[in-house]
Parts: sequence; structure tokens; C-alpha cells
Amino acid sequence: MSKILYIAAYGRCGSTILDIILNGHQEITGVGEVTFLLDDWANSSRHCACGIPYGKCDFWKGFWSDQTSLPETAKLVRKIEKRSFILRLLLGAVSREDRQAYRAFQEKALAHIVSQTGSSIVVDSSKSARYALGRFFALSKLAGQDVYVLHLVRDGFAVMESQLITGDNWALEGQTVSYRWKSLRTAFGWVITNVWVPLLGRLLGPNRYMLLRYEDFIENPAVALEAIGKFGGFETGSLIQRINENCYFNVGHIVGGNRIRLQGRLKLERRAKKKYGNRLKLYQRVIFACLAGWLHHLYGYRSTLILGLAASSLL
Repeated sequence: MSKILYIAAYGRCGSTILDIILNGHQEITGVGEVTFLLDDWANSSRHCACGIPYGKCDFWKGFWSDQTSLPETAKLVRKIEKRSFILRLLLGAVSREDRQAYRAFQEKALAHIVSQTGSSIVVDSSKSARYALGRFFALSKLAGQDVYVLHLVRDGFAVMESQLITGDNWALEGQTVSYRWKSLRTAFGWVITNVWVPLLGRLLGPNRYMLLRYEDFIENPAVALEAIGKFGGFETGSLIQRINENCYFNVGHIVGGNRIRLQGRLKLERRAKKKYGNRLKLYQRVIFACLAGWLHHLYGYRSTLILGLAASSLL
């Protein structure tokens, strides 16, 4: 059985970049946000990262031919993996019919990916926000997959800036309208994701969960990749060498993800750590400080900005 290295993160945390880098390993295939594969398949405006519709893409074609059952299967996947279904997953309150159908679909998806590449490790960067918070837990407990959870955390102020100033990826691509109360929703989503992921990850068993800060990966990718390789059971020398030589990494055939996937290839740009939040409005910084400051601090983001803004919100 192939291993699934699942990148669990909130949106705009760099999961697409990490997926693409890992896809450059000869034993690994990165497939992006595969939780949305059927949703995208049914949407004529959504294509594989290669730019070709899934039904015609050399990698994905042949995976799904029964168009009549596509909506029903996509609905089942979303029901089981979404945030509101978490407690039922934990309690095992899933019908036998749903359990069997979900397992059959996930086994088919993994078998197709492996048949195309022969890889021993598949990277799934579906993340773990509202629509897929329970995905990695369901893949393990319902579908019986060999899942390892890589929890990717990014500075919450950086996430806020990306979501509120740059804009939501789906909205930018015209797939959905920009939602209201974005500051509250982003701060709340960042907290919910980064509270639930370590709890669920550790329930998979010993040595199945690893925490990685995105900033540490960007600042020193060699150290981060060595840790990931040790966790996932693969050597990382070739990846580190390619980064050191400033090589490009091909995007491949990933599903969804950051719009950077549309470039076809990328280089990893190493950067020093920096403080975020200066581009946010005061009320946006206060909202994040009040809702997420405590967790932000626990993950090692010790900006004095949090304490200062939290204090200012009381004035």
C-alpha cells in the first residue's frame, strides 16, 4: 500500500508550494487538493494544473467515466470530510453504506494515482479548513489508508494579509463570490484548523503527526526537508540539491490550490523571517489578536504586536 503524506493546513499557508517541491522527488507524487477532484471534474471552468480538463488530461483521464454517479459521490465526500461532520467521525457514527462507498472511492483514487506514477508516497494537500477538516482522519479510519499528517502552520497575520488584501483564490478565479465578515472568518478558521489538526493527527497513532512552520521551511528548506523525510520515510538529498542549485520544480497535475500552480513551474525563494500585519487595518489586527493571539503565541509567533493590539482593543 502506498503512503499518503497529508499536508493539513489553513488556506494561504504554503501547502501548494510544499506539494510542488515534494512532487519533485522520484518516489513522490503530489496531487494537490484532491478532496475537490470530483467537484472540479463536474465544473467545466475548472482544469487540472496542466491547463487541460480532467477528462482529457493524460494523468487524470480514465479515472472517472460514470457521469451519472459523479454528483452523488462528490456530495458524499463533502459530507464526510467537512468540519460539521467531525464529531460523527470521532464517534464512529457513519452508516455502513456511506462507509463502504467512501472507502471504495478513495481506494479507486489512490489506485489510479499510483498506477500513473508507481510512486510509493502520494502527497495530498487538501488542507483542513471548513470543507475538508476531517479528510485525513476519514482517509485513515474509514478508508483504511496509510496516512501521515504534516501540519503546516503559517503566521496568522501573514494569512490574514493574504486573504484580506490579495484575496481568496476561488474568488480571484471567479469560482465564488467574496464572502462577508472576512476578518472574523479568517481568524476563526485559522484557530479552528490549528486546534483540530494536532488533536486529530495524534489520534491516528504514534509517529503519524508532524508540525512544521511555513516560515521555518522557507528560511531553511534543507533542515525542514530533512525532518519531513525522516517523518515520511524517504531521502531528501535530491530535493535539497535542486533547491541549492536554484532549479525549477514542475507543478505537475495537482488539483486546485494556490494560483501559483498556473505558472507550470516554480523556484523556491528562501527568505528571512519577517513580521506581518502592517498592511492590515487596525480593526483587522485587533480581531485576530483577540481571537487567535493565544494560539499564535503557542505556535511560537511571539510578536509584541499581538499584546499591544489586544490591549488597545480594551481601550
